[in-house]
Amino acid sequence: MKNIIKYLFMLVLIFSSIVFIYIKQPNLLKIVDNQIEDLLYIFKNSSEKSKNVVIIDIDDKSINKLGQWPWSRDIVAKLINNLQQYNIKTLGIDIVFSEEDRSSPSKLLEKLDLDMQDIPNYDKIFASSIEQSKFPIVLGYQFLNKELEIVNFETPYIPAIYHPVKEVQLELLEAKDINLNIPIIQDSGNSSGFLNSTPDIFRTIRKMPLLISYNNQLYPSLALEIARTFYKLKEVRIEDCTVGINKIVFNDFSIPIDNNALININYYNLEFFNSISFIDIFENKKDLNEILNNKIVLIGSSASGIVNLNKTPLNQYLTSTQIQATILENILTKKFVYEPIWEKNLIIAFLFFTIAVVLSSIFFSNFLITTLFAFISFLTFTLTLWYLFYKKGLIIDAGYVFITLIFIYFITSVLIFLKERKKLKTIKNKFAAKVSKDVMNDLLKSDSSLHFTTKKKEITIFFSDIIGFTKITNKIDNPDKLTNYLNLYMNPITKIIMQNKGTVDKFIGDSIMAYWNAPNNVKNHQDLALSSALKQLEYLKNALPLIQIRIGINSGISYMGEMGADDRNDYTAIGKEVNKAAILEQVCKFYKASCIISQSVKENLKKDYTLRYIDTILIDGTKEAFKIYEVFKEGLPKPEEKQEIELFEKAVNLYQERQLDKALELFKTLDTNSKFNPYISKIYIHRITKVLNGEKFSSISHINKKLISN
Repeated sequence: MKNIIKYLFMLVLIFSSIVFIYIKQPNLLKIVDNQIEDLLYIFKNSSEKSKNVVIIDIDDKSINKLGQWPWSRDIVAKLINNLQQYNIKTLGIDIVFSEEDRSSPSKLLEKLDLDMQDIPNYDKIFASSIEQSKFPIVLGYQFLNKELEIVNFETPYIPAIYHPVKEVQLELLEAKDINLNIPIIQDSGNSSGFLNSTPDIFRTIRKMPLLISYNNQLYPSLALEIARTFYKLKEVRIEDCTVGINKIVFNDFSIPIDNNALININYYNLEFFNSISFIDIFENKKDLNEILNNKIVLIGSSASGIVNLNKTPLNQYLTSTQIQATILENILTKKFVYEPIWEKNLIIAFLFFTIAVVLSSIFFSNFLITTLFAFISFLTFTLTLWYLFYKKGLIIDAGYVFITLIFIYFITSVLIFLKERKKLKTIKNKFAAKVSKDVMNDLLKSDSSLHFTTKKKEITIFFSDIIGFTKITNKIDNPDKLTNYLNLYMNPITKIIMQNKGTVDKFIGDSIMAYWNAPNNVKNHQDLALSSALKQLEYLKNALPLIQIRIGINSGISYMGEMGADDRNDYTAIGKEVNKAAILEQVCKFYKASCIISQSVKENLKKDYTLRYIDTILIDGTKEAFKIYEVFKEGLPKPEEKQEIELFEKAVNLYQERQLDKALELFKTLDTNSKFNPYISKIYIHRITKVLNGEKFSSISHINKKLISN
């Protein structure tokens, strides 16, 4: 019952917070909404062609034939005259002729102050071709958002009334001024419509205005006015639609618009509209009756250097003419897309559904079930989105729901993880004292619930011990102070081991056991172990507490696994190579050395070190003797150091070859003048003296507890 109450509280809290943010910041994830809308458009596209609209394109081919733009207007007039042979319903011109044609002969003679009688005026020729056209021609113009220096009191003539009913409260775009065609051309057209566009904050055209207010009167866009002309309407009403949005009423159907009279553009693929090159009609060499018959035609340009391309949701850049054609096609086919007024209610409902379903998976404490529930929520909303867009033409801002789904999935996964963490507490308590994450991960991978698989593996084993720890304990009689004293030493030393990819196996009083290359493989583990040892020795020279340590390092095949009883065990390394490392640390005491490594470590080192061969030893209970080396520092020795090392190793070899007199002479020289540990020379002097006095000779030192405890 408590869990259900917690769940309900969590559900209400998260749902309320998310809905509050959504209501306060509905456009917070608009960029995500746009990306989802773009995907819907991309998957919607098909290979069909428009049966209603054709574009006549002033393309690069036409520019190359007829010369640089702008052309003289008698060229455009000839095109209109050539179009009269076709059964065109309406012609729209997506070009503004706001200045007189300066190439007109009459204009040139006017500048020269010559008689202009019977001299062609291309503007008049163009206007005449528009007036005499057998099909209506709708011209284009531009509204301006700032006033011109010279106030323009002209307004375009519209042979119809656009008016809202009283209940509709529109917030139309307000134009400050207007850029019309020159009067002779403006007055020749059947009607005209504006060419203005409204890109969003991402410079993408998703909506276009169908109406703009200018001097307290409504004016239509080029596409809307062409459609009105096509349907021969004298009155167009703007009403409130039953779904809660506004609409422009066209007899038996209506066009959905928002409060700013913007229409959501239902885009098609790039090849949807048939496009005819301007030059093909101008030269009248092709029979285009099949393409142009009973079509609405738009004249525009796609030529380089003339056109401004517009970014669209399809990730395609379209010309203004293509966008006007798209809006016109939407109107003629009555296939619109729009945002319903109940969109927010739908989103809030899905937010609750998503949060409730995914959060409920907490009770199962299973990531797979959580993922399944999240997928069900995702699939449900995606199918709903798909159905509303493709079947009903409704655009839903889905970004907030999808982001919420990801957020809730993440939160639920974290909660399940925390819940599962409690269940794993019993297992992890077995490893509470471990300092290596690798060890813990290796143990958790084991299939056995009680004992974990033991592996044979080559590792490098490290043992260290504090010199004179008994004296330290005698001086520090307080247990808390002694513990703090030891921690000052253990903490930095442990960090050095771990920084060098080592695993601290255990603390045995003042001793530390560590190993490398287990459970995970580590390259050059012998170098890492030795480097860690030398860094520890260097650190202790300049740090508190003032402690000296001995270090023994060995490398070889050992057994790695969990050792102990069912209810108390430890993950560790065992075997003769581990014992060797422990004895090498004790051997340091005999040779008064800080760091001794075995022959197996030396042979696998990749880096350079200053070290010397000091002896060949045989540990009691083993059959194989091996060489041991005293290590001083990383890097090659200096010349004088190298000379002494070579001299020392020569003396050791002479001793082992039983050339005792020569060996004794060299050791005595090293004993009196040495840059390194001179005590080992004293050991050999003592050995040689005993042999010369009749004691049995051996080239191998036998190591036993009695020897290293002295």
